[in-house]
Amino acid sequence: MDRLIKEFADHSPLSKNMSDSEALVRNRSFTEMKIFWERWVKASKEDECWVDPFQNQETDPRD
Repeated sequence: MDRLIKEFADHSPLSKNMSDSEALVRNRSFTEMKIFWERWVKASKEDECWVDPFQNQETDPRD
């Protein structure tokens, strides 16, 4: 998630000339993604039956 936040900040409306509507859409999308991520993390911790199929894989090299 931290990587996504940094990536979003690097491409924020302040760094490029975007219309107001484009900036609003980008900000709304980012907010919704963050809410989804927080809900996903909470739900995966609470669900005792769920198993992360990627838990034992190596870390993403893009991090």
